[in-house]
Amino acid sequence: MKKTLVIKLLALMLVCITACASSGCFVFGLADLLGKDGDNTNTTQAVIDNTQPEGNDGGSGADAATVTKNSKGEAVLTADDEGVTLLDNANYSFTVDYIDTEDDYYSLVIDTKAKNKSETEKYTFSIDDVVINGLVSYGSYYETVEAGDRTTEDISFYYANAPKGVTEEKTKATIVTFTLNVTDSDYETVDTLDVVVYPEGEKKVEMYERKSLKTDKVIYDDNDIKITYVGRENPYGSEYVYFFIENDSDRAVTINFDEVKVNGNASECYFYTSVPADTDGYNYIYISEDEMDDLGIKSGKDIKFELELDMYDGDTYETIDNKDLTFTVK
Repeated sequence: MKKTLVIKLLALMLVCITACASSGCFVFGLADLLGKDGDNTNTTQAVIDNTQPEGNDGGSGADAATVTKNSKGEAVLTADDEGVTLLDNANYSFTVDYIDTEDDYYSLVIDTKAKNKSETEKYTFSIDDVVINGLVSYGSYYETVEAGDRTTEDISFYYANAPKGVTEEKTKATIVTFTLNVTDSDYETVDTLDVVVYPEGEKKVEMYERKSLKTDKVIYDDNDIKITYVGRENPYGSEYVYFFIENDSDRAVTINFDEVKVNGNASECYFYTSVPADTDGYNYIYISEDEMDDLGIKSGKDIKFELELDMYDGDTYETIDNKDLTFTVK
């Protein structure tokens, strides 16, 4: 009787093995069918194979989607995009894994993955020319990836160099633009890509608009560029003198304040900013607490500036304007 049962069980096992070999779903062991002691105790176990084939990036299993580009050649992203490849070639790849619009502090956070496919070369991935809602802003990202390695890192975006009234609250980002750069170990640029992100979709873009104040003072207005003094702050004893730059031209501009004198005295303070075409931005003159003391400047008292304005094209470095300016801020 027991021999007959074993023969029947062996026959059943062969049927199961044949069926499962074609489906790949589970495998029975004879000891499981008979019980560990060879009896007919029901201790059958199914081993499930959930292994998924790896994608090209060795990651989630599904190949990353290729990013959509607009008529300007810019890569276009929305908050719904996940696992989208921005750059991919024989040497490296750069992928956006996830876009977070609900971060507690930053206006926008993008989770990224940079992969170096080279066996000998290292590559550095970075971003610049960050603009949020039409206002020059800041994005923190600079990653060097060694040969054969990869890194996952966030890019965090927020308003920068602006007075407290602009920066103290998290800004709702409706459009974010930036340039992704790749350089090699010789610091030579090997790739660039302009990126535009619509966190709420292309139809829900709200550009930044500054409301003018009675205390505003325009110190320069020419060549489709306007520079306006907009206020002062004195945290921790140092002085921040803020300016709002409106670039209504069709070219990026870089602005320097050189040879700065404060209340008639030579100063080490400086001003430098770059503003893309058709974009606005804030920046400031910084006067340290020590220099405040050396120059006899009192917080809240008038400050007279004498300086040389040097303005040039941000791409060609051609001079746009160079002139002396004198103005007093209250």
